[in-house]
Amino acid sequence: VGGGEKTCSNNLTITQRLILARTQLLQASHIVVATLSGAGSRALLEMAIEKSVGFDGVIVDEAGFCTEMSCLIPLRFNPIRAVLIGDPKQLRAPTLSHHARRANYAQSMMERLQLSGYPTVILEDQFRMHPQICQWVSSQFYDGKLRRAASLKTRDFAFQADPAFRPYLVHNLRYGREKSSGMGSYSNEAEAVFVCDLLTRFYKTTGTSACSQDGHLSVGIITPYKGQTRLVIEQLRRRHLNTHDIEVSTVDSFQGREKDVIICTCVRARGGGASERR
Repeated sequence: VGGGEKTCSNNLTITQRLILARTQLLQASHIVVATLSGAGSRALLEMAIEKSVGFDGVIVDEAGFCTEMSCLIPLRFNPIRAVLIGDPKQLRAPTLSHHARRANYAQSMMERLQLSGYPTVILEDQFRMHPQICQWVSSQFYDGKLRRAASLKTRDFAFQADPAFRPYLVHNLRYGREKSSGMGSYSNEAEAVFVCDLLTRFYKTTGTSACSQDGHLSVGIITPYKGQTRLVIEQLRRRHLNTHDIEVSTVDSFQGREKDVIICTCVRARGGGASERR
């Protein structure tokens, strides 16, 4: 028995048949969904360059979260129209290199076009936030243009009657101090302890009546630093609060998701901390 790849009846190897089938499938498709890096795959490029098959339009979702270089990849298909959908007010693309950040590498193409005066369409109605939270976000980041959708029904909970659990509230811990936890991350023990105190009070206040539509109130604890996530999780375990309804994560990991209750621990509040977007 000789080595090598098996061939089929038409003398094509299995790999060649797979490539041929993939190419035929792509050529017959009206819509192709891919990541930005996936748009630079060999199969798509061969179809576009060698066989002169392109796309009439390219839509880039989360365009505010990708670098300009990444956004250029699908534009190699020479589309008639390109549509960028995203929010430049939210997180930029993660950029680890300090030199790259100083050179503004994290800036998205969408942000560059907006700053250059290119006309954009703003979606002003939001369907997720409580009106009080929406009002603050709108005034601080969107020049007051963001508004609550008329069809949005506000869910009110009994625990919101507690002054500590208003829809939007800031707790100023003047005694808290951040410290480096290694690898460029930071933690703040005073904030971690306060978060657990707040959660303990929350569960005492709500008791068994704290229910959302699926029967539980989901809680998210977010922070700009991984060091703080580790510290908060440690404190939760000490208090036996590590239930399935609590999720601790960084701002970057949590983007685009939602919980009934969000607690944000900023860690650093004396300048030089996380970016305004985070």
